[in-house]
Amino acid sequence: MQDRDTYQCQYHYTKIFDKKTIQSNILTCTKVIYLTAAGLALGFVGLMSGIKQGSVCASGIAGIGAGHNIFGKTMVLAVFPELYAIIAFAATFLIAAGL
Repeated sequence: MQDRDTYQCQYHYTKIFDKKTIQSNILTCTKVIYLTAAGLALGFVGLMSGIKQGSVCASGIAGIGAGHNIFGKTMVLAVFPELYAIIAFAATFLIAAGL
């Protein structure tokens, strides 16, 4: 089993660094700028999403601790900041695929 996994890993390694693959994926200055901007945007959206999701969940926990019946509402509201991170990831993936 280990020999087969090693062989597959070596095959993918040689496929990635194949001369033809490298020549077809030449990075120009414009592509580097686009990818850097997309990565920074994804990082910023992910950071803000995590901060807001944490504050929503903390408020929900405090409300549940105070005796209110808001577990379901907290779970629903905690999904929305994660949705923004998923949309940003999809946009970054589309930008990278379009180059």
